Amino acid sequence: MNRIAIDINKTQVLTGVIALILGFMVYLLRSPGGVYFVPAWLPTLWPDSAVPGYIRLVANNLPDFIHPFAFALLTSGLICSHSRRHQFLICLGWLVLETFFEVGQYFKDAYVWFIPSWFDGIPLLQNAKIFFLNGTFDECDLFSILAGIVCAFCVMLTTSRGGKKYENL
Repeated sequence: MNRIAIDINKTQVLTGVIALILGFMVYLLRSPGGVYFVPAWLPTLWPDSAVPGYIRLVANNLPDFIHPFAFALLTSGLICSHSRRHQFLICLGWLVLETFFEVGQYFKDAYVWFIPSWFDGIPLLQNAKIFFLNGTFDECDLFSILAGIVCAFCVMLTTSRGGKKYENL
């Protein structure tokens, strides 16, 4: 029986998973119930009054750094792309997607108008309108998204087979 070899970049996948766990912990600390996957019945692990200002400042934008960082690494790692061009396109795709959602929080009414009503019956999509209506646009989030993508690409450069940092794009 022939086995199909699955080539996964375990370093990229593991780094992405660890980053997502870190992001989940930030949500647990700051705002249970504030996001879809963290139930509101969970207690806040660190009351807002007990959080030092510098940690609050970092934690506000950290999820916007972690999300594109982790998902770009997971995407690249699972398809095990060693091509710098493919890695660049993966990063560009996540940058565009994350920016689309962040800008959607600024143009709430226009975005919500385009969301079809049948989204309401699909568990993960049913909160699309709520995401845009309750979300807050922040320019710092855009910089965090860009920083996460740049860091993900740097990790891809150093963890791909061959270790050649600067192949042709």
